[in-house]
Amino acid sequence: MARGCLTSFLVVVGLWMLRCDGSLLPGVAPDEYPEGSGLEILAHKLISDRTKIPFDYYALPFCHHDAKHPRTRINLGQLLMGERMRPTGYTVTMLGDTPCEVLCASTFSKDAISKLKRLVKNEYRVRLSLDNLPVVEKRGTSNHIGYPLGVIQDDVLYFNNHVRFIVLYHRVAATELTDDIGYRVVGFEANTFSVQHGPLQLGKRPGTCDHIEEQNPMELRGESDTEVVFTYDVVFKESDLQWVTRWDALQKAYPGRQKSQWIAIVNSSLLCLFLSTLITFILLRTLRKDLVNSDLVASDLDETGWKSLRRDVFRPPRQHILLSVLSGTGVQLVVIVAITLQIALLGFLTPEYRGRLAMAAVTLWILTSALAGYTSARVHGYMDGTRMRDVALGTAFIVPGFVFSVVFVINLLFWITGSVGGTPVPALFILLLLWFCISVPLCYIGAQIGSRRKRVDPTSKYSSIPREVPDQSFLFGKPLCIASGGLPFGVMSVELLFILNSLWHSEIYAMFGFLFFVFLVVLVVSAETSIVVTYVKLINEDHRWWWYAFFSPGSVGLYVFLYSLLYLFMNQTLDGMNLLSDIIVMSYMGVISVLLSVMIGSIGFLASFCFVNVIFSGLRVD
Repeated sequence: MARGCLTSFLVVVGLWMLRCDGSLLPGVAPDEYPEGSGLEILAHKLISDRTKIPFDYYALPFCHHDAKHPRTRINLGQLLMGERMRPTGYTVTMLGDTPCEVLCASTFSKDAISKLKRLVKNEYRVRLSLDNLPVVEKRGTSNHIGYPLGVIQDDVLYFNNHVRFIVLYHRVAATELTDDIGYRVVGFEANTFSVQHGPLQLGKRPGTCDHIEEQNPMELRGESDTEVVFTYDVVFKESDLQWVTRWDALQKAYPGRQKSQWIAIVNSSLLCLFLSTLITFILLRTLRKDLVNSDLVASDLDETGWKSLRRDVFRPPRQHILLSVLSGTGVQLVVIVAITLQIALLGFLTPEYRGRLAMAAVTLWILTSALAGYTSARVHGYMDGTRMRDVALGTAFIVPGFVFSVVFVINLLFWITGSVGGTPVPALFILLLLWFCISVPLCYIGAQIGSRRKRVDPTSKYSSIPREVPDQSFLFGKPLCIASGGLPFGVMSVELLFILNSLWHSEIYAMFGFLFFVFLVVLVVSAETSIVVTYVKLINEDHRWWWYAFFSPGSVGLYVFLYSLLYLFMNQTLDGMNLLSDIIVMSYMGVISVLLSVMIGSIGFLASFCFVNVIFSGLRVD
């Protein structure tokens, strides 16, 4: 029966992935356009680096494509990330330069002008796309996604109602398979102007279209309803840039990024080498010396140090069910991140479709639910092994329920403000169906399989009466756990800065090779940190090492959350963010920090558990 359920599940997942237009697969070939073919400019949303509350492109009285505002088909991942794509009225044909074209004339009411002023003050930008490339505004040697709505000077709004699109293209020569010459889009730029156009006359081009740069600016004072004439022109420029490298220009906001990452990798490797040397010293010298008398009977053994805990070291800790649940969920997160980074390294998660990342994460979360249940059950089998149902249900609901609850509250805030940044209700409903109908059963099946596997007893039995723990130094308690989290944080801190820039500044992040290496080093450093802390607890005759092994590397989440708060309030471009935006950013970073703590903590705990098993297996006690 279980095999039949698994087969049905794989069929459903396969059909679901096909239904999403192959959103997990990269395009086989780029789109090539013959001369004169139409190009579609799509509107996404209004975005700002000062606030994480995006608005719909048609939230303002811009020129509508038609009365119904049809939306381009997008996948589940794009919906989860708040992506929107709607057609616009811009008419663009390949190699067809347009000197100045009237888009429409729209009337801005006083309320619309007031709303527009608020958006301009918060530095909102219009995000459009052409051939999956975002429109960018060039500033010196860097590119900024989107173009500004306007500027405010002396409480007067100068609205950018004229856009000059610059389309960079690459000529593709004829091949043996075809004699046609095609063109590929390799860049999409925009320059904006504020132009005071006169009243439109039917069939006539405004005289202000000539010498756009020399015209008077379009002023919106908000004292009365104002008619705004929208115009645009299109310029095509041939470029030597290849299609496969067209995203490189969007990743040069920080020229010294690679140098910083190489320095960070060298420092991380040195830290990892230091901890590895320390672990080797403990295992080969200290422990080897302690195990010299391992052939003696119990009465002859030195009852000091870690050897005195042979009857208590495997005593189940308090809240051992929760520890089992977090361990299984952490292993699941490690597998999800590892596979996602591998997929990204193979080029499947291109920045052209940001929804692919969310789609991959959701798919892997479902596929690895059985692994989470299995791992939780196996860990629980070492401790108690009598409450497998509670462990299975806890693995299926505790961490996913926490994440879904926070996301739902954030979506409520988006819905209240009328923002499009929230996940639509249908997408949330699909997530619930996937959670309850697929993830929960798979998690329970995995827990059942794990509980039926032959139980491997620890190398040492624990006594019925707990051993009294000697007085411990205050520094060996919570301060040791919190301080230990600084080691894995130091490894990831530089890469974390680039990730935060990508999350909150709409920068393109595609250096997955660096990220994967840092991820591996963080796992190794976390495991070694946990082993060192566990050994410190054991030599001080404290058998309560379980949660210390988890939280010593797991406290890295606290560092990440505090660092994100510092980044939020110290970064100049985020200065002056409103309370609602602060809550949204801190909520997202809180979820990320908790998931990171669970993932890193589980690796540390499992490494320490193996370490304790190894050293106590060397004691031969009658």
